[in-house]
Amino acid sequence: MDSRSISFLTQELMRAFPEIADLRLPTENVDVKDVWRAAASHLDILQQDVGLKLSEVCNIPFESHLDAVDTGLVAKVPYATAMRSCVLPLKLEDGNVVIASPNPFDPNILQDMQFILGTQVTPHLALPDMVESKIATLYA
Repeated sequence: MDSRSISFLTQELMRAFPEIADLRLPTENVDVKDVWRAAASHLDILQQDVGLKLSEVCNIPFESHLDAVDTGLVAKVPYATAMRSCVLPLKLEDGNVVIASPNPFDPNILQDMQFILGTQVTPHLALPDMVESKIATLYA
């Protein structure tokens, strides 16, 4: 992910947790997992708790499990795109594809997924390790 993508996530984290305003991240080779880990460490809470609070403040559903995934939707998304953007299509709901991402705030990810899937997407928040693990399993 590029630094602009990370800045979308960082802005929302600071909105949910004003006390991390002094959090300093490395300036190079930072990915979404680094941001989640740094926030959880700085706050001395679990990443799951970061996700729950972020979900509440940003009014974005939080996916605590990625058990039910529509493999037909997954097949439409190239592996490289799924891994690079850390995003996974989950299901069709009310005409939209629900996607799971640890950075559902990045409009570029949403636009890319809408283009690839050919329909509107509804972003849900999910832990980065969980999304990457599920991607690895589904594309194996």
